Amino acid sequence: MKIVIKLPRQVTLSGQLDSKGAGLIYDELVEFCKSSTANVSLDMANVEGCTRAGCGIIFVAAKLLQQNGARLQVRNACAAVLETISARGFHHLLVLEACPEDHDNQLEQFGLHLSPELQERIILDGHPS
Repeated sequence: MKIVIKLPRQVTLSGQLDSKGAGLIYDELVEFCKSSTANVSLDMANVEGCTRAGCGIIFVAAKLLQQNGARLQVRNACAAVLETISARGFHHLLVLEACPEDHDNQLEQFGLHLSPELQERIILDGHPS
């Protein structure tokens, strides 16, 4: 797992966001989100997978931002990662933005069916799906 923080408000993750990966980025992401009072963009285009433990760090970051009046925008996540996030039940803390070129194909490929509530929260090319 790799994290790249580009000030003022962009974080890029790559690799496997599992318990090991989340542990590697936890301190850096939490510290960044604690001090941010503006919305933060979390680019997950290069995240290969996400487990429950990986979701935990995303939710901690989102909650810290929410306490500061800001939101965490998850961008370019593949359908499998979006489904993992939604299954944890905390997606209401996030602004979710699917990877436009993969969204429909991956939903069909994995047989995923997103709830209507989650579909309303996913943004494709800047427009709600």
